[in-house]
Amino acid sequence: MGIVNILFESPSWILSSLLVVVPSICLSIFLLWVVRRAISVETLRKHHDVAGFTFSLVGVLYSVILAFTVINVQTRYNEAEETLHTEATMLSDLYRDAGFFESQDRDRIRSTLREYVQYVLNKEWKAPLNRSVCLETQKI
Repeated sequence: MGIVNILFESPSWILSSLLVVVPSICLSIFLLWVVRRAISVETLRKHHDVAGFTFSLVGVLYSVILAFTVINVQTRYNEAEETLHTEATMLSDLYRDAGFFESQDRDRIRSTLREYVQYVLNKEWKAPLNRSVCLETQKI
C-alpha cells in the first residue's frame, strides 16, 4: 500500500495531515540549516531586497491560486446542489403525474420511483465515502 493510498484511505484526517505536514516542516528546517551553513551572513544580507520581493511575489501567486481553487470548489458545490434540487423536483413531478395512469401502471411507476429514491439515499450517496461508483441506479 503506497503513501497516497494511506493518505486517502485513512479514517483520520489528522493522521493524514501529519504524514504530510511534519515531514515537510522537517525538510524545510533541514534545508534552511544547509543553506545557513553553506552561505555566509554577509552574502545573505546583500540579497534581502530581492528575497523580500520574491517572497511577496510567491505570496501573491499562492493567494491567487487559492482564490481560484475556492471559487472552483464553490462552483462545483453549487452545481451539485442544483442537480440535486432538479432531480428531486423531477422525481416528485413523476410521482404526482403517475396518478393520471391506471392503478396498475400508477402503482408500478410509484414503486419504481420509491425503489430508486431508496437506492440513491442508501447506496449512491454513501459511495463517495468508499471511493466507489454505483452504476445500479441506471438499471433501476
